[in-house]
Amino acid sequence: MRSRFCAYYLKKVDYLLKTTWPRQHDGLDKAGIMKRADSTEWTRLDVLRTEAGQAGDRKGIVEFKAWYRDGSGESAHHETSDFILENGQWYFIYPDIPATMPGRNDPCLCGSGKKYKKCCG
Repeated sequence: MRSRFCAYYLKKVDYLLKTTWPRQHDGLDKAGIMKRADSTEWTRLDVLRTEAGQAGDRKGIVEFKAWYRDGSGESAHHETSDFILENGQWYFIYPDIPATMPGRNDPCLCGSGKKYKKCCG
């Protein structure tokens, strides 16, 4: 979460895309993310709550407030975000972008580690 906040602060849009769950890449708007980054000055991150997301966990939740300034003054973006660990990498999951359905031999979306066809498919 902190690394993604730093990426917003530094306008590192490629990093934001790289740390977004790959099954959601089709729904991302790189130009829109860049436009928001260019018009926003991120000033502070307050992590309010974490759940799981430690060694041995496959999922994690972070509740935070990200403070920013834009043309209308200072505000806070308050969000509870889900993260998933796949292939040793933590990914942010957008709550409003549907995941691309996995192929039969892809890992199952439930995080069991089994192939989709042998689990929920």
